[in-house]
Amino acid sequence: MNEWNVGAIVAATGGELLSGRPEDPVRYVCERLADCGKGDVLIPLVNLADPAGYAVRAAGKRVGALVLPARAASAAANAGVPVIGAASVRDAYFKLVKAYRRRCKARIVAVTGSAGKTTTKEMLAAVLAEAGEVQKNWRNYNGPYGIGYTLFRLRPRHAFGVVEVGAYIPNSIDFGSRLAAPEIGVITCIGLGHAKDLGGREGVRREKEKLLKHLPEKGLLVLNGDDPGCRSLELTRCKAPVRWVGLEREMSALSLWAERIQVHRNGTRFQLCGLEREVEVELPGFYGRPAVIDALLVAAVADHVGLSPEAIAKGFTKVQQTPGRFSPIHLPGRRLLIDATYNANPHSMSASLESAARLAEEGKRLAIVGTMSSLGEEAPAQHRSIGKLAAELGFGLIALGQYAKTMAEGATEAGGRVLYASEKWEKGNVVELALKELPEEGVLLVKASHSVELEIVADAIEKEAARQSGLVPPLAKFEITRNFGFQRHPITREWAAHEGIDLFARRGTAIVAASAGTVNKVELGHPIYGHHLEIDHGDGIVTGYAHLHKVYVQVGDRVAQDQPIAEVGSSGRTTGPHLHYEVRFDGKAVDPYYYVIR
Repeated sequence: MNEWNVGAIVAATGGELLSGRPEDPVRYVCERLADCGKGDVLIPLVNLADPAGYAVRAAGKRVGALVLPARAASAAANAGVPVIGAASVRDAYFKLVKAYRRRCKARIVAVTGSAGKTTTKEMLAAVLAEAGEVQKNWRNYNGPYGIGYTLFRLRPRHAFGVVEVGAYIPNSIDFGSRLAAPEIGVITCIGLGHAKDLGGREGVRREKEKLLKHLPEKGLLVLNGDDPGCRSLELTRCKAPVRWVGLEREMSALSLWAERIQVHRNGTRFQLCGLEREVEVELPGFYGRPAVIDALLVAAVADHVGLSPEAIAKGFTKVQQTPGRFSPIHLPGRRLLIDATYNANPHSMSASLESAARLAEEGKRLAIVGTMSSLGEEAPAQHRSIGKLAAELGFGLIALGQYAKTMAEGATEAGGRVLYASEKWEKGNVVELALKELPEEGVLLVKASHSVELEIVADAIEKEAARQSGLVPPLAKFEITRNFGFQRHPITREWAAHEGIDLFARRGTAIVAASAGTVNKVELGHPIYGHHLEIDHGDGIVTGYAHLHKVYVQVGDRVAQDQPIAEVGSSGRTTGPHLHYEVRFDGKAVDPYYYVIR
């Protein structure tokens, strides 16, 4: 990036410099004072009760420039920080986003679609990281401010930026694309998401189509060839080349496709075809056709930027699951809870039911489904169709929310089994019924629009299943110092999966067996885990205990629940005394939180 100064910020925002010198250099742009460093431009997006005091604090952090509403700016002009007054901070913010974007060399990929945006974004970030550093938007922050937030965090080291562009109201795709100025565009599918706000199915198609005109001639548009909505796009609007991907080989225009798709309890495997060389792809934690389609879209982008087939396949193994988006949670009894509660529309609901059905045999499928919002006049028919599909796929149905009875009617008409249907429901009753009806090796899908808040049901099911498992906490008293999941390591500072939970206790504190079982591993002096052991409790359940001070047991020992097995220590790579505790079902690490909290 070239040098930037206060004068350039004034020109970009159209504001007035009330204090400071135009030639003073500035660095990056922040929306919060807490995020600012020396020389950064600060443009707060909240109303300030005390602009003068805020400016003093900004000066204390040696902020490079402060952009405020004109009325507030005059009160802050004598605080010792360059102050720019803007007629509209909102307008100034988006002007600044565009100016900052023009200075960035990163290649931007914009992702939109009625379903699968976040999964595709996460896959893109992981795969493109094989070619260079990637900045992606956080969670699903895909509105204008989310796009701005992402672009402002691009740095010279970033080779790529990956942004979701959401469609909530007319022209939101156009506005978001103007901000992002993408080189590459990806459309996952076009369905009924936000149809109520966009003017029905045709309105959704027109809105998604607005991405096309923002792609340059040397860019790329990647489309889902299996999706009727994508096939209905008016491609004459697009100057960029188009690549189609899909599973339906009869479409001759496909440049990438998948063969030999295998869905298993830990994810999906398939053969990626159409690249320079065929390559096997493993998608840990992602299931079925929708995940394969998303992967094909990503592979087309990765091929365009020059990644080899092998690098593409390697990148897919590093994709992190996003909570609430068909996230698999292993429960005792070889049961699988699929948390798909973040959002829902007819396309994603159908895809989730079809994918979940492949993970359990007939008679072992259960679905808790809730209302799909923003469907407008098509809502009753679409909910009835979902109930019918659930029945046809062999799911026992628990229907909740405004259209619960409509879904139940659809399921009944198709000869399905309706366990419960109610617009108003009690969480405890639903949890109790679900766990009662979910057999061993069964699959439970929980899905609805975010407004239904079924995530509290999925969370409660996981918690109650943990309670019923019979596992007890390995320590009588402890403090959780590090949780389960993908995070930065406190010593190496590298991002990696933390497949357990860290429990602080004093060195020498007794550790007990979580349940009766057989010690199947004891290792001393491991460079990372230090002294550690594992206990096999049967039924695929294994617990692990690491960074121990003393070990009381040997391989082959039978232990009882609550029997002391070791002492808390700090062996291996640690920052201090604690127990690293893991719980695994059939070799798959699960979050131990509810197995230690009672």
